Amino acid sequence: MSFSSPKVSQASNRPAVLTNPVRYPESASAPMRSKRAWFLLLLTLFVPGSAQIVAGNRRLGRHALRVTFTIWALAIVAVVLALVRRETLLNLFTNPWTSLLVIVAMVAVAVGWAIIFLNTLKIIKPGLLAPGMRAMVSGAVAVLMVLTCGTLGYGALMINSGRNAITSIFQAGSRT
Repeated sequence: MSFSSPKVSQASNRPAVLTNPVRYPESASAPMRSKRAWFLLLLTLFVPGSAQIVAGNRRLGRHALRVTFTIWALAIVAVVLALVRRETLLNLFTNPWTSLLVIVAMVAVAVGWAIIFLNTLKIIKPGLLAPGMRAMVSGAVAVLMVLTCGTLGYGALMINSGRNAITSIFQAGSRT
């Protein structure tokens, strides 16, 4: 049972105990808080924004989920285009303006994902974890941020390199 805000019971004049361990980890046991931390990290890794919906800032979570679902929809469209009209997809990615748009979007998503990971760490409340678990969870957040955000940043760099190469090839060809 969870409450959106602590209410004072009539009989004892004390705040009610908040028993939802996902939203209120203070009431959970140490092993439950550790499981909660790993669960929230996995949610952030696979569905960015879902940890915020479950246990944190729901407004931020809704925004992140909108971005996540939009990216999934665009990925599905790209796969369908690759199967049905490969030339259209190649034209989109070799166009300097659309590739610039993809680069900017990838960098924005990388920054947003980093913010979501840091917010998830705030939601986890490492101070409530056992000392050994604090280091493991914090290290996992750092590794996951490097893997996800670093991969997106490196992908943006590679797309920019290809964009520059295509632009210079076609500019060199038009001069002769």
